[in-house]
Amino acid sequence: MKAKIFIGLPIFRYYEFQMKHSLDDMILQAKNWEVGIYREMFGESLISRARNHFLDWFLESDCSHLFFMDADIVSYTLDAIDIMIADDLPIVAGAYVYKGYPLRPAFRIGKTNEDMADLRDKLIPIKARYVSAGFMLIRKDVALRVVDIGGFVPFYNNVEYLSEDWAFCDRARNKGFVCYIDPKIKLGHLGLYPFTMDDYYRIYIDKKGARDELS
Repeated sequence: MKAKIFIGLPIFRYYEFQMKHSLDDMILQAKNWEVGIYREMFGESLISRARNHFLDWFLESDCSHLFFMDADIVSYTLDAIDIMIADDLPIVAGAYVYKGYPLRPAFRIGKTNEDMADLRDKLIPIKARYVSAGFMLIRKDVALRVVDIGGFVPFYNNVEYLSEDWAFCDRARNKGFVCYIDPKIKLGHLGLYPFTMDDYYRIYIDKKGARDELS
């Protein structure tokens, strides 16, 4: 049986053409999943509220997974959703960086990113402490356990302020679920330039000391 996906697109002002083009291609080439519900939300300036609306709508549906793709993300891996479905994990996301310098991964492997590993040649999903919802797939059993304890509401954990998606990961982890990054998925974060993980590797892993040059 094919997985039935609820596709949720939070869009404040507009979506990037490259994003929509890559999403359309992923839908056209879907193999082990189908679109259950496709829904866009325009004009919501509070991203946590937008994601929680999608979470509620997803739980009211008969879809098996909730998939988020932000308006400024482009996927260069056109079978990315097929890959994440095949992973069969509670929460799995694609790896990408925040757009802008200094480059920072939009996920965290351990308690800090100081031990950030080179993921380029990894072929299996990697456990992560936090993953971002710009390209994220959530199983329904996870959503059911997390919706009543805050869902995507951000909060301060006495160490740092957690954004709405990292807060969701924290709540899911407290319920016994594990988040993952699948490094096989190649994404770009669109701004003045399509920032990618390769940019991060080039600056912080391939060229030691470049971090100091940027500071």
